[in-house]
Amino acid sequence: MTNVPTFCVELGDFQPKNDNPGIALSTAEGDDPCHRLFRTNSHLAGMLSRARLLGLGPRSLVRPGRSVRQEGSGVENRAIRFAAAALMVVVLVPAVSFAQSGGISGTVKDATGAVLPGVTVEAASPALIEKVRSATTDGQGQYRIVDLRPGTYTVTFTLPGFSSVKRAGIELTTNFTATVNSELKVGGVEETITVSGSTPVVDVQNVIQQRVVSKEIVDAIPSGRTEQTIGALVPGIQMQAVSNPVTQDVGGSTGDMRQTLGIHGSKQSDFNEMIEGVSMNAMTGFYTGGMNMDTGAVQEFSYEIGAITAERPTGAVLVNIIPREGGNRFSGSLFSAYASRNLQADNIDDALIARGVSTSSNLDKNWDLNGSVGGPIKNDKVWFFASSRYWGYNNLVANAFINKTAGSNPPVYTPDLNQQAIDDSWLGSASGRLTYQANSKNKFGLFLIDQGRCLCHQNVSATTAPEAARQARSPVNHLMQGSWNAPITSKLLFEAAAQRYLFQQEYFPQGTVNDTTLSVVEQSTGLNYNAPQQGRFRHNSWIYNYRASVSYVTGGNAFKTGFTLQRGDRQYIGNVYGNLNLQVLNGVPRTVTVNATPYVYLMHLNRALGIFAQDQWTLKRLTLNLGVRFDNHVESIPEEHLPAVQFYGPRDYSAISDVTNWKDLDPRLGVSYDVFGNGKTALKATIGRYLQGETIQFAAAMNPVNTAVNSVNRTWTDRNGNFYPDCDFSNLFENAECGQANNLNFGKPITTTQFDPAIRQGWGKRGYNWESEVTISHELMSRVSINAGYYRRAYGNFLVVDNQSFAPSDYTFYNFPLPADSRLPAGAGSSVVGLADISPTKFGQVNNTVTFASSYGRQFDHYNGFDVSINARLPRNVLLLGGVSVGREELNNCDVVGKVDNLATAVTGLAAGTAANYSGFAGPSSLYCDIKPPFQPQVKLQGRHPLPWGIDFAATFQSVPGPQILANYALTSAQVAPYLGRNLASGSGGTTTIGLVAPGTLYGDRVYQVDARISRSLKLGGTKLRGNVDLYNLLNANAVLLQNNVFGPKWQQPTAVLPGRLLKLSAQLDF
Repeated sequence: MTNVPTFCVELGDFQPKNDNPGIALSTAEGDDPCHRLFRTNSHLAGMLSRARLLGLGPRSLVRPGRSVRQEGSGVENRAIRFAAAALMVVVLVPAVSFAQSGGISGTVKDATGAVLPGVTVEAASPALIEKVRSATTDGQGQYRIVDLRPGTYTVTFTLPGFSSVKRAGIELTTNFTATVNSELKVGGVEETITVSGSTPVVDVQNVIQQRVVSKEIVDAIPSGRTEQTIGALVPGIQMQAVSNPVTQDVGGSTGDMRQTLGIHGSKQSDFNEMIEGVSMNAMTGFYTGGMNMDTGAVQEFSYEIGAITAERPTGAVLVNIIPREGGNRFSGSLFSAYASRNLQADNIDDALIARGVSTSSNLDKNWDLNGSVGGPIKNDKVWFFASSRYWGYNNLVANAFINKTAGSNPPVYTPDLNQQAIDDSWLGSASGRLTYQANSKNKFGLFLIDQGRCLCHQNVSATTAPEAARQARSPVNHLMQGSWNAPITSKLLFEAAAQRYLFQQEYFPQGTVNDTTLSVVEQSTGLNYNAPQQGRFRHNSWIYNYRASVSYVTGGNAFKTGFTLQRGDRQYIGNVYGNLNLQVLNGVPRTVTVNATPYVYLMHLNRALGIFAQDQWTLKRLTLNLGVRFDNHVESIPEEHLPAVQFYGPRDYSAISDVTNWKDLDPRLGVSYDVFGNGKTALKATIGRYLQGETIQFAAAMNPVNTAVNSVNRTWTDRNGNFYPDCDFSNLFENAECGQANNLNFGKPITTTQFDPAIRQGWGKRGYNWESEVTISHELMSRVSINAGYYRRAYGNFLVVDNQSFAPSDYTFYNFPLPADSRLPAGAGSSVVGLADISPTKFGQVNNTVTFASSYGRQFDHYNGFDVSINARLPRNVLLLGGVSVGREELNNCDVVGKVDNLATAVTGLAAGTAANYSGFAGPSSLYCDIKPPFQPQVKLQGRHPLPWGIDFAATFQSVPGPQILANYALTSAQVAPYLGRNLASGSGGTTTIGLVAPGTLYGDRVYQVDARISRSLKLGGTKLRGNVDLYNLLNANAVLLQNNVFGPKWQQPTAVLPGRLLKLSAQLDF
């Protein structure tokens, strides 16, 4: 192989030196100008120096060529350090706590039915460090107590001349307002009448749609014990792939993959996770979070899924996590779970073997160790809670094997059928919380969490060989959040919170890969082997969040106004080993991707400011929920100076102050009607405008470093058989073994993509969606309710990329006959109609403009669906939750694509119940521009029932749509030429990929999963020991979760199968 200069990227160790630490750019020949970049980029050096002072001080990365240390026994030591850190936090750090809350309201009357003003209403609970909160009824006899933490309450009504009334056992969850009415009779105040009654299960005032999962439910049901796997049991919610394409969990098989959650046609960009109302997303991609919460530290998970209030900018799934606070008595728990391959059944049958499956997706082992403790430092004054968790998995990967010839020259993939590939991951977490009641009016608190993780073979699969999988590590993942809560009077409440979040993600190749190892992709099967397509890269995020509000509450009215503010920075460092990626077709070299790395760029989020006002106004049976939110989102790019790298000379870019300066005014309107006036039936309707989730993604897309041409594709003919493209890469035209580059701007210090100012500045320019709902909730019997609703979502402000160098006349259209394959829905003899190829004279010319799709025509993306759910919490701890969700998302851009001249434009969307991406064929072609997937229902149930002898039985059931099936067919120029009338524009050695199956038309079999748990509890004084025996995938189903979508010899070959029946043992000690 020809020797070429290769580069490595390394972040400095942040230790004090004479020079600023930073990016080390070094060649394989030994030249090591470690600080060259930062001598020319003082701003970036300053950012990193500040990061060191803020605690963002990761270990140095090793240089390419040195082995990357694999985490082994050291993981246990790190978990111990996490636990010690949590205890130190609790002991040493004074602090604050911010409560996301529920409320109690109602009307008080006398025996004649006349309203009673001036009644003192007190709500008491062990969940309140201040013990009790109070209010007074107004002139209409109405009262309202807000900002009550989740827990069980006793409500007492007192008025001179009347007997006191006490109502016990009122259970509150986040964002739920319990209606508790009372009737007072004439008598002495000292005479107390205790009224029995069940907890209200219908909220007749709030319109927000949410599903609350308490610690009690988490402890009772079989699940993966993460906010994603727990949320996936909620009807309508589906996990959306981020780090792991598999989204169906079997006993913790998906680990801590940080998948997003979607519902009712929502996008991944709109998912949000919060800790007590403050976002904890890491700016690594839209609202994607960097944290996975330690379940042992959580009081409850609140999944807000519709009609979200004006306090939030987006309207998709919002997970609001309420941490545990401690209390006036010491308590804690220890949880341990383990499973291994010896406890799992094989579910590979003849049908799967016939489809090419030789091995299962079963586990090698998984584990979960979780300990927590809390209690008083001083009763009614200072509480603490600390928790530590270490969990992970080693999963066997279906049809994936160790490459016996990894690193060979030339590269060859030779699967070792005796060594199945393993996807291994671990995460350690430590958290601590303090709550301090300074006086009767002021409560403070602090929550800290620190995590470390490794996805040690990220994305290894049947199409990614183990040596081509990356190691993804988070050496810095630290969040600190504090707040102040002040009920100044029974009517006036102040709240404020602040958060600092530091996050670093590193990606390494495996230890067998060095800086001269090149990635290879086999186009006929999609297999990536030999090395990852990216070498070592990293992104760092510094995020700061603030929120404050003031509420004024009377008996019939609750007004709240406040603001949220987020600011921060994100840095990205990219590198490709050897600066080359190779592609072959049936083993024959075809194309090469030439990269210009390393590079680094930085983006600022100057402000994401939201100012909101909302009013809840009750008029007899009718409650109006009126809200409005103003958002101002400003991103910028600093001045950047990059040194010379291979294929690029030094680059200097000016700062861009207002990448975006969006302003939006969004109404959130809702109405709730207590149909019969008894608090048992509520009819609700809402409409609201919500914004597309955004942190600094626009600045990343517009960054000049990123919009410069950092990579190009060239055809490659390996004439001398050395499996290396021997050509002059600096000559962009055909020479030696390489064809012309597909972008002639490669290596030039210019940007080839311009962003229309109309999409970046002003009012109403940000992506948005209108969400509307009509729902009805009804209490069927005590503690049993049913909810049914219609949901609609419609998106707006679509963007397109238009290549100004092209015109419609520059394309040649052609049809290609479908191959003879009975599995293709169109059948033999049909053709794919409307394919397009650019004129050879225009090939490689790129001058893109990003602008509104409405400049070309109409585009729409709509979701319509229906949900029905039940919530039954019966005596003796009997529980039944679940329901049905059915809907579909329709996408159409047929009026746009025929007018946009860019082969790279794509349509992306989500089908109901799946997380499939749809890619339409762009340019002037309207192929697959109208996507209408079928209605596909989800059915999900979870329940618990006590059995004799202290045994509990719990189970969950899921029925969800199977994976979308596509058929992406890689064609050579010789195959296309008879129908195109010439070679492809990329030349005689070129390739193109066409889709043989319309998106949204073909799906795999549905996925059915039943999980069950048998528990037995023993009580010893104040200690309870519970043992659990879980059977995941009880029926040993073997549904295909993912399949190969590359049309060829392995088309539809399963790449992931539902893991077989798993016996998992766990125990929990509560004290």
